[in-house]
Amino acid sequence: MATCNGYLAFAETHPDLFTLMFNARIEFVDDPGFSDAAEDAFAVLADAWAPFEPVAPLPQSTETLVWSLVHGLASLDMIGRIQRRISGPNRPEIKYILPRLKLKDP
Repeated sequence: MATCNGYLAFAETHPDLFTLMFNARIEFVDDPGFSDAAEDAFAVLADAWAPFEPVAPLPQSTETLVWSLVHGLASLDMIGRIQRRISGPNRPEIKYILPRLKLKDP
């Protein structure tokens, strides 16, 4: 939950940077520093969700589900779509939206 809440807080606190990072069509393929930083950032997400069973028979299915859900919530909240659909001033907490995930057997 901390990873998800941190992602949402970053989007809320730095909306312009969030938009640049995810919505700009800028390619940094030839920049090893950028590529390394992007991989390190994704590794945080992958490590946080590694203890859980995959949600589909595809590699990285759990982190893809979580990333898609939290990113979609952040994006919808940022453009005001959540507030128009849900009564009250706040978006729903991620803990109430994220499906229950089963821990892997030790």
